Amino acid sequence: LETFRPLALSEVERASHGYWISLYATPRVDPDQVFRRTVEDLRRRLPAQAPEIRANVEKGLKVMEQAMEAQERDLYRYRLPGILAGLEKSEGISMLPPAMSLQKETLINQFSLRISQLQRLELPGILSPLGISVWGPPEEWGAAQAPGVRIRGLADFHRDLPRLINASDINLSLSKCHALGAVPPRVFEILACGGFLLTTDADSLSRHLEDGQDLVVFRSR
Repeated sequence: LETFRPLALSEVERASHGYWISLYATPRVDPDQVFRRTVEDLRRRLPAQAPEIRANVEKGLKVMEQAMEAQERDLYRYRLPGILAGLEKSEGISMLPPAMSLQKETLINQFSLRISQLQRLELPGILSPLGISVWGPPEEWGAAQAPGVRIRGLADFHRDLPRLINASDINLSLSKCHALGAVPPRVFEILACGGFLLTTDADSLSRHLEDGQDLVVFRSR
């Protein structure tokens, strides 16, 4: 509360810090690289398994690719576990050995992280006609560059972020698909500043906050 609170900003400060819409982004990781390594490790271990397990794993990887393609067509409604379970049932894929089941969970988590990052890269372009500032590393956000999108570099968490939140008309927060059970800290930082918050949904949001009262939730493009 010492750092994130409503601030009385001058018009000069609002002009230099604020923008119509602001997205505060942390540096990204590369989930695709972790995903590829996990698949490679899974396949390296297959020769030691029984033929039916090898066939099951290969079939499972193909089904996972189908589930991923379906999820990528609908970035803002996270349904990957359900899509995957339905495809596995229809294909008759049985349980994997415990060690391989853990790797399957790793694959799902890494792909979920990829979906979150695709959301982040797509959203500035969608909102560009309104004008949006992205506070994140320019080298990671080049793909989001468009007329109306300003890539402004990383903001200092303690010095800059509270002023940016106070100076912006709309503050964006995007929940991570692989952590929908937790409310992102950014939600509370923005609300503590008295900022207007527009956010993707998370399972736990409704337990703590009221959509339309404390914040506004969006679930599609």
